[in-house]
This record gives sequence, C-alpha cells and structure tokens, in this order.
Amino acid sequence: MEGCQGRGDVADAACQLLDTVALPSYPDACILLKPNLNNDLSALTGNSTDLRLLAVVIEVLQQRGYANIVIGDGPNIGVYRKGIDVFERLGVRALCAHYGVECVDFNRAPATEVQLTTGPVRVARLCLEADFFLNLPKLKTHAEAGMSMALKSLIGCVSGADKRRVHTDLPANIVALNEAIHPHLIIADALIAMEGNGPGDGTPRRADTLLAATDPFVLDLAAARLFDLNPNTIPYLRVAARRGHFAEADFDAVARLEPLLRLDPAPPRSAFARLLDHPALTPLRDATRAVHGQEWARRLLYRLHIMQDV
Repeated sequence: MEGCQGRGDVADAACQLLDTVALPSYPDACILLKPNLNNDLSALTGNSTDLRLLAVVIEVLQQRGYANIVIGDGPNIGVYRKGIDVFERLGVRALCAHYGVECVDFNRAPATEVQLTTGPVRVARLCLEADFFLNLPKLKTHAEAGMSMALKSLIGCVSGADKRRVHTDLPANIVALNEAIHPHLIIADALIAMEGNGPGDGTPRRADTLLAATDPFVLDLAAARLFDLNPNTIPYLRVAARRGHFAEADFDAVARLEPLLRLDPAPPRSAFARLLDHPALTPLRDATRAVHGQEWARRLLYRLHIMQDV
C-alpha cells in the first residue's frame, strides 16, 4: 500500500512496487498493462484507471529497457454495442501514441476459450500469453458485485458479447476467470475511488492510495477491509472463500489492517432488478434482446435503476 499526493508520488510508488516482482530478463518481452477502461467515464469520476498511473508505469518500464509494451482492455457491452471508442475518449490512444506503445481492444482481439462455471467464454489471447501481465484496476463500489477491483476487472479480458455469459452467474464466474488468467502483479488505483451506486452512477472519492499484491484474492479482501466494505456483501469474495482461495493466515492479516476511510457501499438493488438478473431468466433475456436492447427500453430500464448504462 502506498500513499500518493501527486504524480511524483505515483512515480515513486510505481518504481517501488515494480521492484517487488521479477520482471522478464529480456528487453523484447511482451509487457501487458491492463487498466480498467470499462466505460467512457474519466478517472476523475472514479470509474476508470488514472492516466497518471498508466503514464508513470510506462515510463518506468521504458527506462528499464522494455520496448514491447501493450495497453489492453475490453470496455463493457453497452459501449461495445454502440461502437464508442473508449480508448479515444479517455485519452488512452493519445497516451499510447505519445509513448510509442501498442493499444489493443480486447473485444476485437484474437481470442481463445476458457471454461467458466456456466460454460466457455472467449478471452483475449494476449492475457494468457504475455510475458508479464500487470493488472491496473480501479477501486469502486458496484451495484451487482459489491466491489470492483482486481478480481472483477478481469471481465475486461473477455471478448465482446461473451461478457453477457459472465453475468449468468457473476460471482462464480469472476472467481473462475481469476483461476484461468493469472496477472503477475496488480497495482490497484485508489487515487480517486468511487463510492455509492457504482460502477457508473457512483460518487468519486479521493483516497490518494495505490494497493498492490501478486494475489488478487487477498488484495480484494484487504481492500474491502481498508475501505470499510463488508466482505459478506461482496458475493465473489464469499465464492472465493468457499473455493479455498484464502488461508486462515490471510483472514488474520487482513483483520489487523486499520481502515483508511469508509466508502459508502452501493445501495441494495430492488427485488425486481434482482429478479430480472436471475440466471434462470437468461434464455428469456436473450430471446427478447431485440426489444430491451432498443434505446427507449434501455432508457426506461435506467430510470427504473435496473441498469446503469444507457
């Protein structure tokens, strides 16, 4: 955990955190940086990864001689369906051009199948084949998942419309994704976090913090403690515990952490919204997508607090 008050602090923290792992020994190694670019809402809203963090990580890696750096993510279904270029809107393409690094949209990248709890999905092959995978998620509350950080951010590795299949059983599939894809290091952006009705309608909250670990399960458990979010209200952490991803020592170590500040959790979803998301209704949702995918229907669902992306 590193406190950061400005770009200089972020750069110092990035150097220190990258020193905690063994980076590839050859300069042409493929280094994948995966920010959270779920939506076209800037880092100032608490939704996406701060460009300051991306920039300093690229600078540190280039100073150490790495020349094959790739920035990649797969924005959500709503912006994917509309053809919105999130990389362009958030300034990531300009950042990549400035530093001479490659930019890859995982929604359209070469993919391979991995098996989740509810069946196979395609994930960007780069997430499995990069020589070094650095996950750079954003800390935010989440109406469905409870919290979004290291574990949930890997949904961005899933190709295009296959993301819908993840939501068939979101908690179990988040855990399964992290059992299939293994970043070498996670540096989580809590410089400006999001609280309340995240991930799209929450409130930004300045926390001036970076969190890092090599174990995404323990990192998310620690983040819940540090930001006073009840892990029992984060379904994927309960699934992870049942699957044996936490040792007793992990719970003991996390319990000794002192909370940094309290993030207001996402408000409970209505019974109607939870009913519509029930896995048993997946065939009905798929059959009626031509109707509820229309603009008027999406706006109605947004006003009813059933969805966040119009």
